[in-house]
Amino acid sequence: MSKNVFIAVDLGAGSGRLIAAKTDFSTVELEEIHRFDNPGTDLPDGSYWNLIGLYREILEGLRIAVDRYGDRIVSIGLDTWGCDFGLLDGKGQLLGMPHQYRDARHEGMPEAMHEILPELEVFAHTGVRTNFYNTSLHLLAELKKGSPSLLHAEKLLFVPDLLAYWLTGRQAVERTVASTSQLLDPRSGDWAWGVIEALGLPSQIFGEIVAPGTVLGPIRDEVAKHIGMAGIPVVATACHDTAAAVAGIPMGAEDNLWLSSGTWSIMGIETRESYTGPDAYGIGFCNELGVDGTVRFLKNIAGLWLIQECKRQWSLDGENLDYAALAELAKEAEPFTAFIDPDDPIFASPGDMPNKIAAWCAKSGQ
Repeated sequence: MSKNVFIAVDLGAGSGRLIAAKTDFSTVELEEIHRFDNPGTDLPDGSYWNLIGLYREILEGLRIAVDRYGDRIVSIGLDTWGCDFGLLDGKGQLLGMPHQYRDARHEGMPEAMHEILPELEVFAHTGVRTNFYNTSLHLLAELKKGSPSLLHAEKLLFVPDLLAYWLTGRQAVERTVASTSQLLDPRSGDWAWGVIEALGLPSQIFGEIVAPGTVLGPIRDEVAKHIGMAGIPVVATACHDTAAAVAGIPMGAEDNLWLSSGTWSIMGIETRESYTGPDAYGIGFCNELGVDGTVRFLKNIAGLWLIQECKRQWSLDGENLDYAALAELAKEAEPFTAFIDPDDPIFASPGDMPNKIAAWCAKSGQ
């Protein structure tokens, strides 16, 4: 019997891929059908994601999937990193490419926010600590500089929501990715309206929130013509990549820990309640929402970002090293010749990471 096929679009901050999950509902076989880089782009006014390029790669992957599996395809789901967003005008047109969450516009914004709302108060309302990548800070930066995009915006969509909108024509925000923004109440699952109002953000841009598992609708006719098949439903899965990863872990007991490693390494537990008091804040954890009413109580840890940026810089310098080659070089290198603090703010933004590391070592006397 032919197996049903579900197409997963999985975008990370360094690369993207489309996976075909073939199943008879007793076993699942995964096949990677398309992979591509997601390097981002530095422009004079900041760091951006090439979202149109990513969308083109998604369409190419879907075309391959249709050629390979045809009407066995049941649905399409997407997940991406959190926090980053696009703004739409009243006609549904994108008002500029989305900035990367590491873009320098966040500088000075934590202090500006906490002049309005103390950090513990923000944490009590949202369950999320103030970090440079928060959506709240990037929107506040746009507000303070009088951004025309924000002035004319009618809707905010996070990256997976925006891609789903282009596939289906429906504008909706999926709850797990919204919970990364520092603008969602983890208890109600609705926007943290008190925080939004206090910061002076335009309330009309915060629209419909849907639960993971919501069917957004079939692909648009134009998409169907491009990929060669009509009527495929697009599902708002757990659209934040960590929420999607944790949903697939057979956690069992609530005191079991999980660790998800990528650009970030994220460690936490899956629970049924949020922890938004000073004790939770004091240990550096935050609350993001998962599937089926769960809360991911977690801590963000420096992951593969430094390696990804080094690899990108070496490629620009003409050394195209894959991760297997880098692992072999690391094995051969003398260990512990220098130490760095990967959480130092100097490493947060894109750039020439090998030189940043060398400069940090020199500054610290190594």
